[in-house]
Amino acid sequence: MSKAAAEDNPNFGQAMNGPNTEDFWDASVKEISTLQKLNSWTQVKRQQGMKVIQSTWAYKIKRFPDGLVRKLKARFCVRGNMRIEGVDFFNTFALVVQWATVRLLLNLSITLNLETVQVDYVSTFCQAPIKEDVYVELPRGWQTLNILGIDEKFKKNHVLKLNQSLYGLRQSPRNFFMHLKANLEWIGFHQSKTDPCLFISAILVCCVYVDYCLFFSPRKRDIDSMIEKIKESMDVEVEDSVGKFLGILIERSIGQDGKEQIKLLQTGLIDHIISALGLDGELSNSMRTSAPEKALPKDPDGEPHDLGFNYASVVDMAMYLCNNSRPDITFSVH
Repeated sequence: MSKAAAEDNPNFGQAMNGPNTEDFWDASVKEISTLQKLNSWTQVKRQQGMKVIQSTWAYKIKRFPDGLVRKLKARFCVRGNMRIEGVDFFNTFALVVQWATVRLLLNLSITLNLETVQVDYVSTFCQAPIKEDVYVELPRGWQTLNILGIDEKFKKNHVLKLNQSLYGLRQSPRNFFMHLKANLEWIGFHQSKTDPCLFISAILVCCVYVDYCLFFSPRKRDIDSMIEKIKESMDVEVEDSVGKFLGILIERSIGQDGKEQIKLLQTGLIDHIISALGLDGELSNSMRTSAPEKALPKDPDGEPHDLGFNYASVVDMAMYLCNNSRPDITFSVH
């Protein structure tokens, strides 16, 4: 994990012993309380032969596109890697909207003067029912959380039998998408054949990216009415008009020709890449030295080569940047 990413994704020990301990602890309590309200599990006694998988906590500092802290999140997750595909579960494939679709809708919102609203599904995956029998250990720190209602003497004898999907299960994204698709179709949307994450009704258009939905319509009251229908079966929060989406700042302005235009900005991600590469200090002024034309021989007795950063992480961030907001950027590795 890159240095920049590690700071925003502490493990349990780092979160509970770092500068944001109180906020992360409050987020943990909120997470367990939310899952209980969603009836995510049933407490059962551990039986002989029962396959119980471990649980874990995932913490994240969520930021605005400019890098400022937005909120601290805590997720109670399960160790889905302890389950075997084809034995414990089967289908896992889930769809996400194409960014070409998002850009097209943003352009249409200007051309047709459409209203836009973004919604976020609360505890996303946990709203979808699960078909398989999944048993999970109690969350780390459950005694201090003191909201599971389990006496200390039952610590080794109780597990959680899941009623809903949880983060960490490999089938959770698919379960949620199928659950959301069924609900959208029930209230009048039909799925596009061009992009399966684009849903269209007589008066609205909706695009889905996991737990985020963007609604477009000529009249905001139609969007508000549709969201109220969705709330009858799913728990959602209305964010705002489309200003921030998946870490991308969507900035509207008037161009020199007097026409409205849209800019997609990812300044926070750019700062993350620079920090991960170590280019925010003295190295940013370093000089490039051409490599010799002849390949260097192997050095089996030498130290392993260290780039000084997580190669896969940096490439992933750079690809997300150039695919979404900076197609003018190209990079190559020699």
